[in-house]
Amino acid sequence: MAEDKERVQQAADALNALGASSSESQAQPTEPSADAAPQDVLGLPVPAPVVRRPVRVTIKAAKPKKVKVAKPKKVEPPPVALTALQRAMLTRKIGLRRTVIPMLLTTGLAMVVLGCWGVVVLVGDGGPLEGGVRFETRHLARLMLLAWPIAAILLGGAGFFMHEVHRYYKGYGTGPLSAGTSKV
Repeated sequence: MAEDKERVQQAADALNALGASSSESQAQPTEPSADAAPQDVLGLPVPAPVVRRPVRVTIKAAKPKKVKVAKPKKVEPPPVALTALQRAMLTRKIGLRRTVIPMLLTTGLAMVVLGCWGVVVLVGDGGPLEGGVRFETRHLARLMLLAWPIAAILLGGAGFFMHEVHRYYKGYGTGPLSAGTSKV
């Protein structure tokens, strides 16, 4: 440790001497002997270069996870041949729904119109009434606001029946209602 401090002090003195005498010629570095350890400018020993060996990195491939694929649900086709009783029940069921659909649509739309009239009267416009709105008419207008939920129920039922009739004809074609045979 003491030797290192002495070498650092000698190197610092040498640098100061070089800086003070800029006009003097610079000293030529001497060749180090073969058995001496290499030194840097300050005279400190230079550590030996570290020889690094190449590192081989192997990356293991990830194992594929087993993925469960959802199988599509089997849709059973409609029966190929219907018995007379089944055909009669389907005819009655679909026939009734086909008959009820226009009635539900008409009544539902009439309820929507009545609800709109109730709103117009309550807002104060009076609508088609001339000469102002009487007290009994305001009560009737409030009652007509209940027509909207009723209209929603009727129109929803009509849509449900239309969907079932469509699904029936999609599965059976013209089916038992017309020819008495089903689609294969």
